[in-house]
Amino acid sequence: MNESQAPNYTHQLIGSLIVALLIVVITITVVTARIGVDADDDAARDRSEQLEEQQQEAEDRQEEAAERQEEAVEQREDDG
Repeated sequence: MNESQAPNYTHQLIGSLIVALLIVVITITVVTARIGVDADDDAARDRSEQLEEQQQEAEDRQEEAAERQEEAVEQREDDG
């Protein structure tokens, strides 16, 4: 497959990153709305830590997916 026929993974990668960021923003918004101003400090801290962990896990998954995608592209270029 020549370069003009090869799928463009850059657009897919950018789209995936945008979707991941939207998920993080929506999650932060929802959690913040649920916590509210008068929430107990310990409970708020626990939720915040849990949210941070979830965000980090989501970012890690995105990075791993991007790396796998880059490796696949490099492999195709080596094979092609």
